[in-house]
Amino acid sequence: MRAAFARLYADGFKSAVIWALKGNPARYFYETEGGRIVAERPGAVAGKPVREIAFGWADITPAAGARARESAGRTAPWRGTGRCATLRRASWTSRSS
Repeated sequence: MRAAFARLYADGFKSAVIWALKGNPARYFYETEGGRIVAERPGAVAGKPVREIAFGWADITPAAGARARESAGRTAPWRGTGRCATLRRASWTSRSS
């Protein structure tokens, strides 16, 4: 994950959201890496309904291992500001708010 966040940081992203299945034990990994649950939504896997949860990092600088930058006044991208990278089912997508 550090390598993925480092790449995102190098590409100009300052925050990220990772979507995972709600019952996925990987959620504990995301939480220990600093991710906070920021959203939940219905989804489908193989045509069956599932619940997905989003883990958010308002500032990926520490997770990317990059030099910290001044971040005063910034708000999380899932709240409608900034540029955010989203990972869902192994594909990165970019979203500007």
